[in-house]
Order: sequence, then C-alpha cells, then structure tokens
Amino acid sequence: MAAALIGSVGFYEPSLETFTAYLERLEQFFIANDIGQYAADATEAIKKAADKKKVAVIISVMGSKTYNTLRDLCSPTAPKDK
Repeated sequence: MAAALIGSVGFYEPSLETFTAYLERLEQFFIANDIGQYAADATEAIKKAADKKKVAVIISVMGSKTYNTLRDLCSPTAPKDK
C-alpha cells in the first residue's frame, strides 16, 4: 500500500499565480513526497524513470484547461512524450 501524500498542489490557476510560482510549489511537493528523486550517482535509466514520474504527476494535477493548452502546443506529440 502506498504511503499517503503530504500536501497537495492543486490545479494551475493563471489568475492566481505565475506558472513559475506553480512549478516552484510543485517541486516542493515532489521533494516532500519523494517523487522523482534520485541519488547524485544514479544511472541514466533511474534518472529517466524519475523524470517520467514527475511528468505523470504534473500532467495529472495541472487541470484540464492547462492540459488542453499543453496538448495543443505539443501536437502531434503527446505531452507525456515531450
């Protein structure tokens, strides 16, 4: 069973904060919950897996409006593959 997460990030609301501020909060959420963290001497495979986990989290918490914008900007590639 997975451990409960500490805190929450919520959707990105451009009227409330800049995207840079949102990413700063998201990075702290990652650290607090040990998401995508790895040792300094980690292999490239471990780093890639950690980054993939961070991408999955940000896509799942960013909100549908922001995700749709991201999808349009990445088209024809899926955001998860960028």
